[in-house]
Amino acid sequence: MSRCDNVPKIIPNDQIITNADSVLIFFSCILQALMVKIKTEWLRKVGRIAHFFVILIFFYAWHPLLGFKMSKISGMDIARFIEPIVEDQGLELVDVEFRREQKGWVLRLFIDRPEGVVLNDCADISGRVGAVLDVKDIIDVPYFLEVSSPGVDRPLRKEKDFQRFTGERISLKTLESINGQKNFKGQIIGLQEDKLLLLSAEGQELKISLDNIARAHVDHQWEDTAAIGHGVRSRRSRR
Repeated sequence: MSRCDNVPKIIPNDQIITNADSVLIFFSCILQALMVKIKTEWLRKVGRIAHFFVILIFFYAWHPLLGFKMSKISGMDIARFIEPIVEDQGLELVDVEFRREQKGWVLRLFIDRPEGVVLNDCADISGRVGAVLDVKDIIDVPYFLEVSSPGVDRPLRKEKDFQRFTGERISLKTLESINGQKNFKGQIIGLQEDKLLLLSAEGQELKISLDNIARAHVDHQWEDTAAIGHGVRSRRSRR
């Protein structure tokens, strides 16, 4: 045996592992294993909850009794179908809205005549239109049917609407700007043959194409008089 064999080896301080270090490493490994297990279990629970909500949303979206599924028919399609029914009663179908609201799908009809409509007119049209729609089954979701007068702020959509309310004050919005402006209020002067609306607004005469009008309605002055609209509502469902 050489003398060098009896000389103790010197180990650097950063390579010495004490008992305390061993215990620390042991508990660190245990803690990491627990964290991995907890994380895995948490992800599994989150996955189950997410899966449950996906199924729940799918159920509410497509269940035929809940009325939350998307409809394949539009308000314009319904208007073309029911307009003859309304006109046969000497009334005008002013507007049709068919949209999904918080309570479900709502089919809203606005009817009118020159002398105005009363509650019996709305009830009569509601019964006639509802019966025909139930038989024809053109609406593929449960819905509420509401029939009412257009009210004092009656919408103007057709060429004859602007002709009828010549001399009245209206409010409208254009699709394209006119002199840097899209919103106008003024009095209808008349309607030219090329579908140009003559409007007196803010001391000037404007010519606005009907094709450029996004929406328009009668601008009722509440300080002059007051009017009350009439309407009825019924619940319809697919048969």
